[in-house]
Amino acid sequence: MKHFYLLLLTVFGLNFITAQGCPDKGFSSGNTIYFIDDNNSFSCGDWPATITVNGTLTYNFDAGSCSTNLLTYTTAGTPIADNSAFTADFGGSIGSCDFAANGTLPVEEFILNRTLSVYPNPLRTGNDITISFGSPITAKASVYSITGRKVTHLVIDNQDKKDINLTNLVNGVYMLKIEKGDALVTRKIVIMK
Repeated sequence: MKHFYLLLLTVFGLNFITAQGCPDKGFSSGNTIYFIDDNNSFSCGDWPATITVNGTLTYNFDAGSCSTNLLTYTTAGTPIADNSAFTADFGGSIGSCDFAANGTLPVEEFILNRTLSVYPNPLRTGNDITISFGSPITAKASVYSITGRKVTHLVIDNQDKKDINLTNLVNGVYMLKIEKGDALVTRKIVIMK
């Protein structure tokens, strides 16, 4: 009988440990909803293919944009009318989750800040640095010297990554500035050849 109780405890205990809860934050921008997990514990395969927002709107999971801290759902239909507060129904063991905007960062800037990666950094060999985003974006990128002089500029047109050729630059510290609408994100780049 003790073995039976131990088995039940183990099964229910493991089920409880692996159950997903509501994401920490949710933001809407146009036809896309972003869900953020501050603990980097999202498991992309555990989320539903579709969710219902505000009881009537259907959004589809974008598995290609999923990471341990970001989930993306999109709709081809009408987006959320009031993106400052909404309810997302994930169904299953997660159920409904309420989200409300309560920060000062624009949504686009927050998402860009969380998903942007620059590599290799520092640049020790080769001539290119790659900037990568969580999903395709359209933006402008500029690289500035430490004195504030713009040394290169390029346009990112609906791409999820872009190579920047830095052949003409000498060793030193530079600033990468990415502008997407009202969002502005900067990163330090170091060249050490």
